[in-house]
Amino acid sequence: MAALMAPASGQLLDRTDAQREIEIGRQTAVEVERQLPVSRDATMQARVRRIGSALIAAMPTRAYPYQFKVLDIRDFNAFCLPGGFMYVFEGLLNRLESDDAVAFVMAHEITHASHRHWKRMVEKMRGPALIATLAGAALGADDVAALAATLVQSQYSREQEDDADEGGIGLAAAAGFDPAGAVTAASEMAKLDSGDLTPIYLRSHPPAKDRRSRLAKAAETLAQAARSAQARGALHETRSDLLTPILASLPSGSGTPTPWWPMAVGNLWTYTVTSAGNRTEHTIRVASKADGPKGTAWRVGVSFPGMEPVTAYLATTQSEVWRRDRPFRAGSAWTLDWRFASVPSGPVGSEDHELPGREDVTTPCGAFTDCLKVRRRADGAVVEAWFAAGVGMVKRVTRPVAGETPALRSSEVTEILTAYRLASATEGR
Repeated sequence: MAALMAPASGQLLDRTDAQREIEIGRQTAVEVERQLPVSRDATMQARVRRIGSALIAAMPTRAYPYQFKVLDIRDFNAFCLPGGFMYVFEGLLNRLESDDAVAFVMAHEITHASHRHWKRMVEKMRGPALIATLAGAALGADDVAALAATLVQSQYSREQEDDADEGGIGLAAAAGFDPAGAVTAASEMAKLDSGDLTPIYLRSHPPAKDRRSRLAKAAETLAQAARSAQARGALHETRSDLLTPILASLPSGSGTPTPWWPMAVGNLWTYTVTSAGNRTEHTIRVASKADGPKGTAWRVGVSFPGMEPVTAYLATTQSEVWRRDRPFRAGSAWTLDWRFASVPSGPVGSEDHELPGREDVTTPCGAFTDCLKVRRRADGAVVEAWFAAGVGMVKRVTRPVAGETPALRSSEVTEILTAYRLASATEGR
């Protein structure tokens, strides 16, 4: 790496913002990949992308697009550049066989990036010229090389490391990984923590013994909370006054899987939502299932940032998805949400559900070919949705119908799949 400038004092990077950080990270990533070899091991690359996708899908807010790659280096190391460009070394993946342990390390580095710890590290270690450049000026080749050297060999403060541990174990647990993986990772780090042989990655981390003890306590706290939540949920969902009307009124044929909307406990889809220049995201998570004499109902939660999840039940047939919202009201019934095949008649007329054909759709998490495009009218709007077999909905566009849509919902809304995790599959994106 290039030689770096002398330390500065008192400079702050308060002028940077998410978009600026993405630009900085992209330029720095090019420099990193110019100097360090990207792994050709497709299995390792897929492993890191799968774990990374699950982690970012569990984040309550996300300012960066995030990209995950493996470097062909035998050292025990991982780092996340500004803007969410993350690299994991082959040496770390070879040493940590457990996905739960790798997820903790990756979540730890994601926390460093999302909490912008790199700003203070660069401020402390590098000169005023680079600080000013990061705050708004154009990055030159020397600036990029200096920044890359600093971030690849990142040494954060002890306070920042503790913060990244706390945020990392919480994020990994929220993504469905066993928080005990953090203890496994810390144990492996302890084996490497031996004087001059300690990897650069570990030199600013807390003492191995203390760190492992703190993470073990945090893992047990998270595990207890998960067990309590699961017990409360199971008790709540097995109450006969809730489940009886759901299962007794299931549509005919419920429980038959459809390839267009796969159901399994743990399945999760994350969508970016844009409307009138505003942007947010929401997730759909399959939380539990209930079997009855007429079929199966799946409990799902739809979550937006800063809001409590909205709970509903879904039921699938070979060619339909039915929905029943909670809380349940007297006289409420299952309603047809999506129809994937033409039928001569039914509870919803053909004028409400149409099947124009097949199209290809490209999303941030991949290109999907031969998607089924479904069109329907609902609540004063025309809704078009694209479904990929074995994946689910990959895109939806809701357009208001002139004169029929309330003013508060008069803008076009587009939802695009950005990440998904299928519990029934070996790999999500």
